[in-house]
Amino acid sequence: MRHREDRLLALDAASWPIRHQAFRDLLAQGASSLETLIAGAAHPRPRVRAACIALLDHLADERCDDTLRAALCDPSPLVRRVAAHQLGLQPFDRRAVEALERVLATARDPGLLARARFALGTLRAANAPRQAAG
Repeated sequence: MRHREDRLLALDAASWPIRHQAFRDLLAQGASSLETLIAGAAHPRPRVRAACIALLDHLADERCDDTLRAALCDPSPLVRRVAAHQLGLQPFDRRAVEALERVLATARDPGLLARARFALGTLRAANAPRQAAG
């Protein structure tokens, strides 16, 4: 467990090479890092949460979806912005669209609103061929 915490804290290191190596190490582990990243999405440090949310995108696993949507309500603007962006990179999911629509209806943060608009547009564009075929 201590090793997991050390890896997560490296995501918030002052030194870019240390943060970059932590990203690379977690990505290299692939799906086996999923539990660490999901746990990290609830870490007390906002930069650790944001980094974990950003890395979840690279796994594109259904288990990431709930964590990404929940991060839209994080107390940190950084985490909310990263979550909105990452949701736009996921395969189409109606629940993600609904969560992003709620953000657009309630948020006041211009950075979050811009990312939510972009993510929503991306998801809708990805779904358009499916709707035309269906």
